[in-house]
Amino acid sequence: KQQQRQKQRRQQQLRQHPHRPPQHRLQQRLQQRVQQRLQQQVQQQLQQRLRQPQRLPRPLLLPRK
Repeated sequence: KQQQRQKQRRQQQLRQHPHRPPQHRLQQRLQQRVQQRLQQQVQQQLQQRLRQPQRLPRPLLLPRK
């Protein structure tokens, strides 16, 4: 039983990652910023497309080849 408990504890620790190197946090922040920028850009593009009447089919719906 004890071995099983230890395994569970180890798994939990691995999931939580309480002590990460600070670089990792910086990378995460950068990724978040990039994601936010991308989201903003996509939203702006969508708004522009909605404002401007466009012919069908819309380029967004076309599958990328």
